[in-house]
Amino acid sequence: MSKHTSIKDTLTRIKELDELELVTLAQRQLPYVTFAYEELMRRYQKQLHSIALRYLRNNSDAEEVVHDVMLKAFVNLKNFENRSSFKTWIYRLTFNESVDKIRAVSKHPSTPELEVDLLPSREIQHSLSAESAILDQWMKQLNAIDRSIIVFRVQFELDFKEIAQIVDLNLSTVKMKHKRALEKLRKSNITNRLS
Repeated sequence: MSKHTSIKDTLTRIKELDELELVTLAQRQLPYVTFAYEELMRRYQKQLHSIALRYLRNNSDAEEVVHDVMLKAFVNLKNFENRSSFKTWIYRLTFNESVDKIRAVSKHPSTPELEVDLLPSREIQHSLSAESAILDQWMKQLNAIDRSIIVFRVQFELDFKEIAQIVDLNLSTVKMKHKRALEKLRKSNITNRLS
């Protein structure tokens, strides 16, 4: 068996591993062998970019944040203790890096100040339907944390415990904020405009 065939077989087997097995393998392999780490990053790259883009509203800044998150994951994966899922951990890194990037950009007076925002960038808004535009108007009425909770719950289908870990709030606070945001949606008559 050639070295090329052996590597190809290894990569095929790695792609079949579940998340926990991949994390465990990557923790053992890093920093010298990166196959499992690369597969983890491949699986999450689009979601991480989507999270960062919703905050930063700029593709190049979002790509920079994703790169920074992947580097932090590479460096810190050995310390990951499985107290939460890997998905929650990597989303939390992305959330924190996005907020840090916004803070860094807003410190430079030559750059317009950015608000932490989970609404799509102008490039993306052109492709949104009328329903999405109505929902986006409603989302603008929410504060950044409430928007984060709604987006992580609806778009990324996370459970409340995972969201609480990402936004660093206790579980009951996240549930209450989610409930109040949905009540605000009902009161705003948006549901009638969507029907």
